[in-house]
This record gives sequence, C-alpha cells and structure tokens, in this order.
Amino acid sequence: MSSTIIENKIKQKFKTYLILVSVAFGLYGNTLLNGYNLDDENDTYTNQTVKQGISAIPEIFTTNYINNKRVRVEYRPVVKAMFAIEYAVFGEAPGIGHFINVLLYALTGIVLFEVLSLLSLHDNKWFPIVATILFLTHPIHTEVVASLKNREDILSFLLSLSAVYCFARYSINDSRKFLWVAGLFFAVGIITKITIAPFILITPLLFWFANVASGKQIAKIMAVMLSVTL
Repeated sequence: MSSTIIENKIKQKFKTYLILVSVAFGLYGNTLLNGYNLDDENDTYTNQTVKQGISAIPEIFTTNYINNKRVRVEYRPVVKAMFAIEYAVFGEAPGIGHFINVLLYALTGIVLFEVLSLLSLHDNKWFPIVATILFLTHPIHTEVVASLKNREDILSFLLSLSAVYCFARYSINDSRKFLWVAGLFFAVGIITKITIAPFILITPLLFWFANVASGKQIAKIMAVMLSVTL
C-alpha cells in the first residue's frame, strides 16, 4: 500500500473522528456550564470518601460502592476513584466533570464507529458513520451524559465496545494479544458497572452473524469474558 493511500486514509479517519467529536460537544457542550444535581452531589464533592482525594483510592478499591445499614450497592470503584482524583486536582469544579462526561461520550462514538466499520455489518460505506451519529444524537442518552453520577454508564459501555473491537481484531488477525487486551477492557468495564454483563452473550452472537469469527474463536472469547466476570 502506497504512502499516499495511507495518508488519505488517515486524513479520512481524522475527519470522521472530528465530525463525531463535534456532534457530541455540539449537543452536550452546554452541560459544561451546569453545576451538580442532587445525585451528583451525593457521589462527588459532598461524598466523604471522595473528599479525601487520591488518598481514598485504596479504600475505594477495597469496599463496595455503597455499603451501609440502609443500602448496599455492588463493587464499582472505577468512577468513584475518578471523582476522587478530580476533587484532589480541581476541587469543586462541576464543569470539569461535565467536560469529562462529554469527552467519554465522544470517544464512545468513535469506538462504535470503528466496531461497525471493522465488522462490516452493511455493504454501504456510509452505514457506520450514519449509525454512529444516530446513536450520538438519540435523546435517550441525555440524562446519562448530563448527569455526573451516570458517568459509570458511559464508561462501562465505552470499555465494552473497546473489548468488542479488540475481540474482533483477535478474530480477524488471529492475534492473541488482542484477546488479552480485550479481556482487560471487559474486566475494567465489569467493575465500572455490572450492567454490561449481557455483552457476554451479545458479543459471540454479533461475531457469529457478522461471520468474522470461527466457532473456536468464539468459544475463547466467551471463556475470557466469563473468566473476568465470575
């Protein structure tokens, strides 16, 4: 492949990424001016653990998300640790938190586009970009992006898509390094929020119908996902 073709592909990718980032920030850039809502306050700057900053990270990674006499929420330390780091660096700065939410949402769009492009789920070359823009602009995501508390939903889905992308690369290139990287993404996604567990079934079915993985590869993918979940 000539250097000119490679340069053109890189330029096209950059333009596509710029479009997706522009869509995300165009829709949700106004949230950067927002403060904390009620749920945000309970999980960010008024949370006694988060207010300890970086020193609280060992405690965050060794305890449940919420664990008291009234409520017990499963182990999900990743986003809480992010809030602790943000508080240590920026203090009470909801605008920074909202910026990170929108940025993660934009990255989710980019990874989704790459997954759709890699799996070639449709012959039309415009399908991945159109489908991704529809995803980014769907109003169902508004509360997730606008609420800092719901960052765990954005991040867990982003990590799941990253795992799917790496699993697809493993299937196509038969490279074990992508298999283990995918497992790492999925493991971090699981402890971000357990609701991504259905990807254990969705991913093999997706690869089967897209015809990008053999039965043996699908079995290995499921084994990796189950091993990091159980």
